[in-house]
Amino acid sequence: MYIVPYLHKVTEKHGRTIHVIDMLTDGGQRLWSEAEGTDIHADVLEPNSLVLKEMKQEASYHYLSLDSSKTDIASMYKWSECPVDSDMLCWRTFYIIEDSNLSPWIRIPEGTFKPVLERILLSLRHPLSK
Repeated sequence: MYIVPYLHKVTEKHGRTIHVIDMLTDGGQRLWSEAEGTDIHADVLEPNSLVLKEMKQEASYHYLSLDSSKTDIASMYKWSECPVDSDMLCWRTFYIIEDSNLSPWIRIPEGTFKPVLERILLSLRHPLSK
């Protein structure tokens, strides 16, 4: 199963919407994965001092929207601080810019994170199923 803890901030600037998504990743290159049946609260949130705001599950993906005022991301590594081949949990920041019609101004690059980032953005407009 995939664990997708994230923080989301949004700002408006020059007629564009800027989404800043900080996602806790495996080495900054992969989604965090755990064995099926992992207890999200006991094995993911508590040991990593992550404060949950909302949790949604879709297939094998567990989207964990975190409380930005209570989750101390500064106490963990950022992707830029990790060695290239690291498997350490670290925060990676993604920027997504949309125009006034909610069309991408800069497209999300193809890769591992694209479908997850698109799903997070979609969930902001239309809630995921619980």
